[in-house]
Amino acid sequence: MLRFVLAVSLGAAALAIGGAGEEEAGASGPLYLWSYYSDASKTQFVGWSQDECIGDTVSSGPVQGQRTPWYDIELIGQCPGDLF
Repeated sequence: MLRFVLAVSLGAAALAIGGAGEEEAGASGPLYLWSYYSDASKTQFVGWSQDECIGDTVSSGPVQGQRTPWYDIELIGQCPGDLF
């Protein structure tokens, strides 16, 4: 019984430590370039936007042109971090 309680306690401690690391990583993330198109065929480009790193948090940048439901995304960097 003591081994079971000890194992559960150690497991909970490991999850708590792992959770702290995940929270820190949640503030950062990938940065993308978004290219928007007029329709699903993606033949007519109508706008773009680029994610921004503000402090160490990813934020959507302003849209240049028109934002639509049809888009491509390209990984351009990491927040915080350097561009690829």
